[in-house]
Amino acid sequence: KDKVDNTKKKGDNIQNKPIVPLVTFTEADAYGKDTILPLIAGLETAKANLDWETLAKNYHLLSNELKKGTKVFYKVDGKANRNKLIATYKAPAQEKRAELALPLSIYMGVENIEAELETENIGEAALKLRKLKMLIEKLGNTENNALLTDLVAKVNTLESKINTKNSMSYYKPVSL
Repeated sequence: KDKVDNTKKKGDNIQNKPIVPLVTFTEADAYGKDTILPLIAGLETAKANLDWETLAKNYHLLSNELKKGTKVFYKVDGKANRNKLIATYKAPAQEKRAELALPLSIYMGVENIEAELETENIGEAALKLRKLKMLIEKLGNTENNALLTDLVAKVNTLESKINTKNSMSYYKPVSL
């Protein structure tokens, strides 16, 4: 009986308190404008300039913001406000991240293969290149996209380097 009375008292206190949103719409909107939109713009600029390092950096920053920072949109009072913020900021950011996930994975593979070639690990580089070629096939039509065309060119250049190093390795003098 005492537990029921205590529960009622606690419940009454909760109901009497005014519900205050954790974050105002203005604060969440400012977060989207000041954080999410500049990252998307940075991705677009890097994409236009074929700047893969900046593209990868901004992609990872955007991914971190989508995992941690966009929680602020769910702390805004009112379902309509939340939906508006998510549609304005989070949804375009998720689309941009999804669009760049495969190309950046391939780019990171290119970087790994170049590191293997620097250490003269041609066999490992050739295996990794074979996997990259399969990923390139998943890109689809790359002719109308400058970024993807550049990526395919990078992979083809790597393939030439590997083939050249493979053919040269047969002619290396063997030291005893």
